[in-house]
Amino acid sequence: MMVLTSPRCDDGRVRFRLGRVLGAAVVCCAVAAAVAYGLSRSSSRLLSSDQAFVTEAQVAAGSDGDAVAVWNQQVGEGGSTLVVSSRNSVSGGWSRAHTLYGTSNATTFDPEVVMDPSGAAVIVWQPESNSPRQEIDGVMRASASAPWTAPARITYGTLPGTRELSIDDHGNALLAYTTGSSRSQRVDAVSVDARTGRWGTPAVLGRSTSQLSDPTVAEDAGGQAVAAWSTSRGRVRGDEGDYRYNSWVEATVRRAGLWSAPQRLGKETQFIYDASLDATLNGPEVAVDARGSGIAIWQHSPARRRLIIDAATVRAGTTRWKGLRPPVAREAIAPQVASSPSGWVTLAWETGKSGIATKSGPILGCCWSHTRAFPASKAGADFDLHLVAGPGHAAALAFARSSRRAALGIQSPHGRRWRKLVQVGYKPGRRLSDPIPLSLAVGTGGELLALWTQERPSSSPGLLASPLHETTADER
Repeated sequence: MMVLTSPRCDDGRVRFRLGRVLGAAVVCCAVAAAVAYGLSRSSSRLLSSDQAFVTEAQVAAGSDGDAVAVWNQQVGEGGSTLVVSSRNSVSGGWSRAHTLYGTSNATTFDPEVVMDPSGAAVIVWQPESNSPRQEIDGVMRASASAPWTAPARITYGTLPGTRELSIDDHGNALLAYTTGSSRSQRVDAVSVDARTGRWGTPAVLGRSTSQLSDPTVAEDAGGQAVAAWSTSRGRVRGDEGDYRYNSWVEATVRRAGLWSAPQRLGKETQFIYDASLDATLNGPEVAVDARGSGIAIWQHSPARRRLIIDAATVRAGTTRWKGLRPPVAREAIAPQVASSPSGWVTLAWETGKSGIATKSGPILGCCWSHTRAFPASKAGADFDLHLVAGPGHAAALAFARSSRRAALGIQSPHGRRWRKLVQVGYKPGRRLSDPIPLSLAVGTGGELLALWTQERPSSSPGLLASPLHETTADER
């Protein structure tokens, strides 16, 4: 049984601009808080029950302020329920949170949500199972005003490891996941039309007699897609008691509805500092622009105790990946990548000095910017990084800071300069935990939503009394 925490906070909403459009609806509650760069306060409202234990909040944005937030919620003893709240551009407010799926003695895991510009949306999650071969369930809606369908079983027999969900501008969602047995494993992808509710036949992206893990997928507005995953080569014991996990990164491309043969991109290496190997590996990351060009990034260790970022790209209309010169040749941990529709890519990673760093450039790899670093505070490390891209060259990132408020950064839509970090959440201390970012989303007009949780151990339920802090850090 998963151990659930009980984040609680009162709700405050502020606005900011990512790209050219002002008007991001921002939500702060026991589940999520959203803050924008402009810091102009609007009305506030609690989304989740103030008596609930809340985890794994995720958000997706459409156009004109449409959005969906989903989270796991436990009230009292027993299992958890999957809860959703929607923001409609017509009403301008968030709906009352309601249960999509619930059980009396089981738990849901890892909800994901995607939304197209019209408000069509798909949510998937993993129900609790005693079998090592897991299931994936899902619901969908045809538009922002349509009801959610009844929960349906999407696929059986999936294996532990991350899965990823994406959607194009026509409501066609794409889910990549691993399946098979210890002797033969596959990476599959299945599509669904959110407007008709029909799931297609799964396509096999790759197969192996060794372990496959961490599939990731992204698609453009018209449904051209890229996908990547890790193929295990085993692990070795390091000099300092850690384990080095070695694998290959493989990738494929979908053009005109057909997936290309998988291509091996390069070696992948990640360090695990827990001998039990319970740590979750990050795996590769992919992004795609509006024309279908894609980029894949991953970690590699060309020398002992050193991690860099390797990358490969694929041009629109082609299926052949081309390796790039490593965009980051210094210590880079848990890298992420995001591409704007125009093809401006932003990379972000945790540094070896416990800070956060970024660089950006065109999706096909030419002319990367200089590295921009956000040094860690003296109080501790920065971690739990999340990254999204907006219009033009815009991007946003959020990360937790030990013993401090979480940080939200915004990159200019017309340049490579990051604006001042915005501090969000309540100041830790007095039995109040660090605020932990969970999810970022950008609407088609540039509206940015950021979600986080913050836990306050307490024997009695209730909202935090203090207001949302809106202080900003000095520009670095």
